[in-house]
Amino acid sequence: MFFEGLLFLITQFLGLYLGWRLFQVEEVKELVAKQSYSLWQFLIAFLVGTVVVLLVIKYAKSRIIFSSFFYVLLFSGCLAFFDVFALGYLGLGLALIIVLLRRFMPSVLTHNIAIILAISGISSYIGLSFLPGQIIIMLVILSVYDFIAVFKTKHMVLMFKKMMENGANLSIIVPNKLVGFLAGIDKAKPGEDFMFLGTGDLAFPIIFAVSVLRDSSLSSVLVIIGALFGVMAINVYFYFKKEKKAFPALPPITIGCIIGYLVFIVFLDSKIC
Repeated sequence: MFFEGLLFLITQFLGLYLGWRLFQVEEVKELVAKQSYSLWQFLIAFLVGTVVVLLVIKYAKSRIIFSSFFYVLLFSGCLAFFDVFALGYLGLGLALIIVLLRRFMPSVLTHNIAIILAISGISSYIGLSFLPGQIIIMLVILSVYDFIAVFKTKHMVLMFKKMMENGANLSIIVPNKLVGFLAGIDKAKPGEDFMFLGTGDLAFPIIFAVSVLRDSSLSSVLVIIGALFGVMAINVYFYFKKEKKAFPALPPITIGCIIGYLVFIVFLDSKIC
């Protein structure tokens, strides 16, 4: 539980810091004010992306297709991370180094570093593109989808297993011991020694937290704290449940995020104003 909470918070506050840095740029503020993206654009893109992934899983026979998708995503995310600091070619080189480390030194540690940088980088940009109300609607819809995809159709579990088998593990890996971070990525399997938290469960709280920077940084922190309580609730659930099965993490995380934001709106917003 400690390691999962720590990795979760590192990812969240990195993404929030990136969003805060972007929000200080005048050109970015102007784009945020225009707010040209719609909720439906995102949901349609998400649906299309899910269908494409399912088709690839069903028909693709080569591991290269999965690994290529994985490393392109990692590189793009890491590039977005370093781009916030306007490092130019240095950022390009650093992003490439992170991806090469993950490729040729595939440990739990190098994997988590790459995933955390990529997710925080991508999520910070997305968070600035939507209003808080849109994010709440988006989270509610995706939480229902997550529940159905894990417990009913089970295609989310199939996607996770297939991609992990083909070297495209889109999640952070949480070992139960410190030495587990040095384990090879091939040794990390869901079970007693390792736990997995999907990239969506990491990304959406960042997106929400960055979006509410329009209100204040305090509201963003409360969203992250609420999300952390959602993650911890999942751990408590698994602690008391003997049989360990895939569990949709987004619904409790969403509830935590919304509660954190409501605490700000109801109890703190008027005092700050």
